[in-house]
Amino acid sequence: MVETNKTRLTEDQRTAFEAVKNLIAEGNGGILFLYAPGGTRKIFLINLILTEFRSERHIALVIVSSGIISTLLIGCHTDHSELQLPLNLVQTENPICSISKRSVKAAVLRTLPTYRLG
Repeated sequence: MVETNKTRLTEDQRTAFEAVKNLIAEGNGGILFLYAPGGTRKIFLINLILTEFRSERHIALVIVSSGIISTLLIGCHTDHSELQLPLNLVQTENPICSISKRSVKAAVLRTLPTYRLG
């Protein structure tokens, strides 16, 4: 399925896919951000990336701001649930995540470099 769907990638999508693949192959995985206008098939691309790398036993987390988008992505969570952010950041006096400094999640997040795609 992954190989079949790779043939459906646009040139820009293929560039992003290969960039992620190269980062992982070089041992430089981390936090990746994908910015693109609506209608550019981001969900298709992200699901393909997730399927590819999870099938190779890599850890792949997807965190989004919209609950609607989180239902369309494989194994995705909202930023509020995954990062334990307050639901109303604007009205929260001290908006911080409530991930314990000594938790496994915190340890994983501290070790990841950050990349931006697009």
